[in-house]
Amino acid sequence: MKKLILFLSAFVFINLSISAQGSYGHALTISKGYSFINSNGLSNITPIGADPITDHFISSSINLRSHFKGFIIGAEGNMARNSNSYGSIFRKNSDPITIDARLYSGLAQFGYAVLDKSKFKLYPMVGVGANRTKIQIDRQQDIDASQIVDGESMGTTFDLVQRNFLMDFGLGFDYILDCGKKMDKDGADESKMKSKGLLMGVKVGYQLALENDNWRHNGGDVNNGPNYAPSGFYAKLTLGLASFSDQKKFWKGDKK
Repeated sequence: MKKLILFLSAFVFINLSISAQGSYGHALTISKGYSFINSNGLSNITPIGADPITDHFISSSINLRSHFKGFIIGAEGNMARNSNSYGSIFRKNSDPITIDARLYSGLAQFGYAVLDKSKFKLYPMVGVGANRTKIQIDRQQDIDASQIVDGESMGTTFDLVQRNFLMDFGLGFDYILDCGKKMDKDGADESKMKSKGLLMGVKVGYQLALENDNWRHNGGDVNNGPNYAPSGFYAKLTLGLASFSDQKKFWKGDKK
């Protein structure tokens, strides 16, 4: 909690210390990264004989954001898959039990570019949204036809699902690889005030989820489920397209 308070204090201080001069524009990016999510509590619902759910997740994201005089609003969708789940793909036909653990989240994001140059952007972001944890358990087992008739078979796939309120605190850095200089009708170099092209960047941060023990399985409730919150640190590499200008008309799309 102390780390969170320090992070928020630094975020507010930086924003108050920067003048409201900034660019207008949009960016669409995809990301690949790593998340360290504390998953110790999930051992209570891991079947004996199955590989444990680790603290290591590989994440994929898509993000759309708009800049307005340095202020940023955006939306992001994420999927993070447990590292052991990738190995289960190759062991599915040999292991009696395999587990595929995934985290799905959606966020509305707000931030401010504390460094807002034509080719460089540095911006803290705060996101608010929801997370959905899904754990799929596959059992390799032989059954008798009579078990199906009598209703004694559990089937081969068992899904566990939980939802959490989620907050995200991140810091991003982008570099825009400009696609070349452009001249306006008067011969002025527009590249001094516009940047448009390939975006490459990094983002680091912390996602904070609220704990709960409300688990569901294939439509039913799970009694005495673990009190779990998928909170932890992450780092991402981003790649995408961006277009920025220091003119408001460019942000509105009103070109000469």
